[in-house]
Amino acid sequence: MAVKLTMGDIAELAGVKRPAVSNWRRRHADFPQPVKDDGRRSLFDSDQVGEWLESRELPLGQITLDGPETYGERFRERLRLRAISELRGVLPGDEVVARGVALAAVTTVLGETFGVNPYRQINQRRPDLAPLFKPLLDGLNAGTDRLSRIVMEMLQGASPLDVVDRLIEQADRVDSTIRATTTPGQVGELVAAIAIRRPWGSVYDPAAGIGTLLRRVLKDRPIETLDVFAADIDDSALRLLKLSFLAGCYELTTYHQDSFRPHCDVRVDLVVMDPPFVPSDPGKRKRSKKPDPFKWVQLAHRHLKPGGRGLVVLPAWALKQAGLHDPTARLRAELARSGLIHSVVRLPPRSHSFRVGAELALVVVDQAPDPERWVLLVEAGALERAHGGRWIDEVVSILHGRPAEPREGFDRVRAADCDDRRSLLPEPGTAKPPLEDAAANDLLDAQRRLAQLFPDDPELLTVPVVADRTGRRCRELGAYRRSKQLVFLPGHRIDPIDLGQGDVPLVGAEELRDGRVVGSRTVDDLSLAVDLGDYEAVRRTMPGDVVVLSTGRVHACVDTKGGKVVEAPAQVIRIAQDKTQEGRTPWMTPRVLAALLVAAGVPERASGPLVRRVNLTKLELPELTPEEVATLDDVLRQVEEREAGLQRRLSALRGFGAALMAGIAGRSLRVMGELADDR
Repeated sequence: MAVKLTMGDIAELAGVKRPAVSNWRRRHADFPQPVKDDGRRSLFDSDQVGEWLESRELPLGQITLDGPETYGERFRERLRLRAISELRGVLPGDEVVARGVALAAVTTVLGETFGVNPYRQINQRRPDLAPLFKPLLDGLNAGTDRLSRIVMEMLQGASPLDVVDRLIEQADRVDSTIRATTTPGQVGELVAAIAIRRPWGSVYDPAAGIGTLLRRVLKDRPIETLDVFAADIDDSALRLLKLSFLAGCYELTTYHQDSFRPHCDVRVDLVVMDPPFVPSDPGKRKRSKKPDPFKWVQLAHRHLKPGGRGLVVLPAWALKQAGLHDPTARLRAELARSGLIHSVVRLPPRSHSFRVGAELALVVVDQAPDPERWVLLVEAGALERAHGGRWIDEVVSILHGRPAEPREGFDRVRAADCDDRRSLLPEPGTAKPPLEDAAANDLLDAQRRLAQLFPDDPELLTVPVVADRTGRRCRELGAYRRSKQLVFLPGHRIDPIDLGQGDVPLVGAEELRDGRVVGSRTVDDLSLAVDLGDYEAVRRTMPGDVVVLSTGRVHACVDTKGGKVVEAPAQVIRIAQDKTQEGRTPWMTPRVLAALLVAAGVPERASGPLVRRVNLTKLELPELTPEEVATLDDVLRQVEEREAGLQRRLSALRGFGAALMAGIAGRSLRVMGELADDR
C-alpha cells in the first residue's frame, strides 16, 4: 500500500543526504512527479519512488552479504520497517513479532502466501499444527490487518525464514522484549563456524529461548540428516521457536521444561547454549534466580555423547571471578582441573547488541576429561584489531590448529594449574592469562587457612576485595600532617625514678615492641602534676589516639580509652576532628590507620649493626575512599573480637592446666584413673 513521502523521507529511507534527492529530481526527467505540491512541500508516491530507485545500484562499499544491492531494495526494506514501527502502541510489541513470525510460518506450511483467514487454512490442511497457531492467528482477518499486509509485502522479496529474522532484528522498534533474549549476530557466527569444523549428527540447546542460536548453527546444514532438540522453560519463547523453525522447514523435538530437572536424558554430538544473562554485580547475582553460569557448562557436558563437544556463551566475569567460597570460581576450577574445558574465547567488546556494555566469552567443553590437557585462551579482541572482519576465521583456525607456542591473541594454561584464584579470561591486547597479584594470592591462602581452622565462622572468608592492576594513588603522612588531617604529638622521656608508682598507665617501646601488657608500667600522677621542668609538656592521650613506635619497623596500637602517657621514642598520631564532616563517613579511623602504619612501615634491611628508624613523615599510605575505610574498619574489628575471644579461651585452658598440676604437686589432689579404681 503506497504512502505519501516528503523529499526528506525519501533521503532517509534510501540512505542518502537530502541534497542527493534534489539532484536526482533535477537531473533525471523520469524521476516521479509529486502527487501533491502545495508550494510549501512536495509529496511523492512511495511505490513510484521505490520503482525508480530499483534501477540504481548501491556503491560497492555499501553492499553487504545478504543485504540490499539497489537503492530501491534498501528503500522498500526501510519503508516496511517504518511501517512496523508505526504499530507500536497499537499492539503489544511481543505480539507484533510473534504474529508476524506465525504468518511467515503459515506461508511455509501452506506452500503459498496466506489468505484472508490464515488460521482456518492451517486448521484445514494441518490440524496437528492448529494449537500452535491458534493463540496468534485465530480470528485474524488478514485482508484488513495492517501487520498482515506488511508481512505479505516482505514475503514478496524474501524467504519466510529471512522475514522471521528481520522481524526479530527489528523487535526494538515496537518495544518488544524478545530481542533481549536473542544471541548477537557475531556470537552466533562464531559458534556456527566452530561447530562446522567437526562432524555431528545431533544437536541440543537446553536454553534455546526463541532459537536464534540454534537456527544459525543449522543454517546451510542438511536438516534431514540431523536430530535437533531444544528446551526452554518459557512457553511463549518455545512457541516462537517452533514457529520460526516451521518457517525454515526445520523439524525438531522440543521440551517445555527446566533443563536442570530434565524429563528426558538427551545425548548428542553437539550442545550449543546462550543461557540467560547473569549480571556481574554480586548483589544482583544473589537476588537473581538464574543458575550460576558454570552450571550451564556442567549441564552441557552432561548431555554430550562420547567424543561430543559443547559451546556455551557466558558473561566474561564468570571466567575471572575468584575466591575460596565463590561458587562460580569453585565450579570453574573443578571443571578446568578435570580437563573438561577445551578452550575459552573472550569475545570482542560490544559483541552484545542489546547489552552493549556486557562482556561475553565462549567456553568450549569436551565430553572426555583430560587432566593433562592445556586449556587454550583466546583474546578475540586482539584478533579483531589485527585482522578486522576476518577475526572469526582466525579464532577458528587457532582452536582447530591448537598451536604449541603462545603469540599475540592467545595463550595456554595447564589444566592442573587452574584453581579458584586463577582467571581463565585473557586480558585485552595481551597473550598472557591474568593471574591475581601476590597480595591477592596471599589473602586467598590466608582465607584457606581460616576455612580449615574456623569452619563454622565464614564471615571473614568473604572480604570484599579485588586485585587492582591499575595502581592506587598514595600520599605521604607528612602531607596529611601539613593539611592538618593528622596531628603528630611527641612522646616524653620519663625518669626511671618516677616509674612504678601511681596509676597513670605508660605506653612505650616495651609495650609496643616487646609485647608487655599495657598498664604493667605506670607513672605517678603527682609527679606529672608538679612543674619540675622535665614534665611540664606532658599531655595524656585521648580516646582514639594511635601510639606509634618507628624504630626498626613501625609498631602501632590504638588507645581506645585515653588517659595514658606515651614514653619516647614512641609518639602519638591523632586524627583531627572536622566539625564540618559530622554525620558523614569518616575519611579514616584509628583502627585502620594503625593497621596501615604497621603494614606499610617495613623498611629495607640495613647493613651493619645499626637499627634503621622509619621516617613517619615520608611513609606512604594508599588513598582510600570513606566506604573502603568503613569496610576495613569492620573487618579489623571482627578480627580483634575473635582474637580477644581466643585469648580468653587460651587463658582459661592455661589456668585449668596450672590449677590441675598445682593441686597434684601439692598432694591435695589425686587422679581417679584405673589404678585408683583397682586400689
